[in-house]
Amino acid sequence: MNRLRTAQTGFTLIELMVIVAILGVIASIALVSYSNYLDISRAQALVANYESAVDVARGSYVEARSRQNIGVAPAVPDSEADWVSHLNTPGSQAPGGGDAYVAGAGIPGTGAVGIQFSGSFATADAEVTILRPAYNGVPATTEVVSQINF
Repeated sequence: MNRLRTAQTGFTLIELMVIVAILGVIASIALVSYSNYLDISRAQALVANYESAVDVARGSYVEARSRQNIGVAPAVPDSEADWVSHLNTPGSQAPGGGDAYVAGAGIPGTGAVGIQFSGSFATADAEVTILRPAYNGVPATTEVVSQINF
């Protein structure tokens, strides 16, 4: 009896184990890269929120001064809560979640930018202090925007 051998097709167990090991190495490299990408994007979001708050504060004081010069009542936030409400527009979030701007010092755990206010626009001594917390490798910094400068 002459039996014909049929050729077997497919992969051996060793070949499959090598493929799984290669996929594991590629996945671990991708995970590290994605984690680095998230860290960088969160740091950029914190810097963008901080710079936006500084720009809005400066713009608000310029607009209020212009309105005052033409005899129109200035509409400028005049308390810490007003500034926080003015800056927390829909969709603005801290890099770690939650509101992008909070009253008082910033929150390092979430990257929320802190807003402090002193004085009053009516008495010409209003100051907004914008505090960027240290977060994700970004150093803390502070900017004081005063109505006197505008």
